[in-house]
Amino acid sequence: MSMKRIIYLLLILNLGLLSCVDDASVRVMPEFNCKDTKVNLAKAAGSSVTSLLYTNVGQVVAQYQAEWLSVDINAKSVIYTALTQNDGEDARSTVVKLTCGSYTVEVTVTQDSKEPDLSLKVGQSVDDGIGMIFWVDPSDKMVGKAVSVKRQGGNPFEASVMSHNALSTVNGYANTALFTAPAANDAVAYCQSLGEGWYLPARDELWELFDVYNGIGHADPDFASVVPDKLTEVEKAARAAFDKMLTDLQGDVINEAAGSGNGESYWSSTENAAGDKAYWVRFGKSGADAGNKTATNRFVRCMRTIGDYTYPEEPATLTVAPNPVTLEGANEAEANVTLTSNKSVFSVVLADDSWLSYTISGTTVTFKAKSKNTTGNIRTTIATITAGTGAAAKAVEVTVNQNVAAEGDASLELSTNAVTITPDAVAKSEVITMISDETEFAINITDESWVKAYVDVTSKTLYFWTLSPNLNSSSRVTTATVTAGSGANAPKQEVTITQRGLLSSEFAVGQVIADNGSLKGGIVFWVDATNRGKAKIMSLDRENLAWSTAGSPASTGVTLSNDDGLANTTALAALPNAAEMPALKYCMDKGSGWYWPTRSDLEQMFETYNGTKVADATEDNPNAITDFEKANRAAWDLIVTNVGGTAMNTAAASSTGDSYWASRETSSGTNAFYVRFGKPLAWDKANGKKSGARYIRAVRSISK
Repeated sequence: MSMKRIIYLLLILNLGLLSCVDDASVRVMPEFNCKDTKVNLAKAAGSSVTSLLYTNVGQVVAQYQAEWLSVDINAKSVIYTALTQNDGEDARSTVVKLTCGSYTVEVTVTQDSKEPDLSLKVGQSVDDGIGMIFWVDPSDKMVGKAVSVKRQGGNPFEASVMSHNALSTVNGYANTALFTAPAANDAVAYCQSLGEGWYLPARDELWELFDVYNGIGHADPDFASVVPDKLTEVEKAARAAFDKMLTDLQGDVINEAAGSGNGESYWSSTENAAGDKAYWVRFGKSGADAGNKTATNRFVRCMRTIGDYTYPEEPATLTVAPNPVTLEGANEAEANVTLTSNKSVFSVVLADDSWLSYTISGTTVTFKAKSKNTTGNIRTTIATITAGTGAAAKAVEVTVNQNVAAEGDASLELSTNAVTITPDAVAKSEVITMISDETEFAINITDESWVKAYVDVTSKTLYFWTLSPNLNSSSRVTTATVTAGSGANAPKQEVTITQRGLLSSEFAVGQVIADNGSLKGGIVFWVDATNRGKAKIMSLDRENLAWSTAGSPASTGVTLSNDDGLANTTALAALPNAAEMPALKYCMDKGSGWYWPTRSDLEQMFETYNGTKVADATEDNPNAITDFEKANRAAWDLIVTNVGGTAMNTAAASSTGDSYWASRETSSGTNAFYVRFGKPLAWDKANGKKSGARYIRAVRSISK
């Protein structure tokens, strides 16, 4: 190698060595590098920050003095974690010294302080010392009320007395807004001079201030209105503490009067109805009243709300006249009371509503006797009338009397004294109207074995209905005595009830048609009203059967009717898969002419059972239908079971009850229709034909 080349190599090597030397602050080839020299942690325990680092020297060691901090180091990062929450008012910091060989980096770790407590506190100064917080909403500490620390005295309420219609007892802000042009020294003007939001408090707002000042509410059962010298030690201490909060803010105490006197009072913004007086509240010996506005011996202390304050609903006022109120002794005798209130919503509760009712129209309550007073004594009850709702409501008790009815006042007239009923079972008579001043009626039937009475007291109507068919050719007759009211002088009327005999050319509902050879018999459930020689019978028995037992029942492809069950049965029987329809087979096995009923048949069957048209039936479970419907169902079931049949509905009265398949499928063919006999359902579809939870009852048309 030439000398020239050796010199050149030595020069390159020397330059390389020089590049690895420190130049006081910067190392050209750093052996240790940390990403962050300042780290900030949140206030909560567990808050963590990960900072990247690089070294090719060796292990990094952390040195610091802070029990609230944990520092964990791995090959490529350092993790700073707060072990505890910072509950201090200020942030806290420490310096973490990271050392790697001869290299060192200092990292400042800071944990935020807790959030400042911005909640309001009683005694806190507001509006640059103009006011002091005296109440804080317990459900929202950012909401409260302040009272002015200073007070005005020696002036009348207003220089020119006039009515402002400032009647609110709870909203002084709204009251104050009604004083549109106060004179310079008026009470309202003083409050407005304090700045935006300040107002003359309403009467009940001064009571709120008094309750805080006194340490016990003026409505508390243990509170006693006494002069300051006779207060309990607890009350004295509460007043002294409140006054100190005011004076600490360079304010005036609440009551400077002697402890032996009644003490000082403050004007409210609440006027009386006439507008010539304003209410005041006294803070020595507690008290409140309306005083002449020209008086100069009262003080003014102002208020303002802080935060999203909502004024309470105005307390209801209510007077009732007359009270007590007296009704005459006759049935439906009426008497009115007039309500005077600042509310428009009223309610009434009667202690005894057996003889008294009421209606409300605007501000008038009308009491009406439900019956004549034949007790021999004045009868009395209490009506509690309430104005408004909730906590702001007010109730007044009204005594309602009814005098004894005069003798001979009772009366009773019937629209007819004779009714004739068809030979059918569960058949109704014409309706009899009862004209009477009574609302209580008793019906006594001489022979109740085949007929019952039903009274609708509301409409004062009466009808009779039969419990069995009259299959004799001669009529059967009984009488019913109708009594209005009670007592020895109660009026009575007799009604003759006739169920005519069955003609040889007729059928009667409830008539049993016996077996005829291979043709099964049944019971008549419907008779054609225009031709009683035409009727329908239903099978006495029934079966739980599926509409179809096919694996996946599909449409039969047959157009099925709502009204012609025989046609439906004939069409279905002609299908090759008729054997898969157990309901169809059940009906056809009864013999020639028997068919699977459809909608009109089942609805006629239900109407006989329920005693009403389908549209008039009570749409509820059997335990909640009308008493008449219950009685009619029981009567029909008894007729059917007495001749060996099965009742129409045997399910629990609290359930929707038994239902019957109709010979009609839905348009898709996968579902079929049924009629329910517990909770009435005129026509609905089941979720699947294969269900065996429904019944089949066969039907046949008969004629003479």
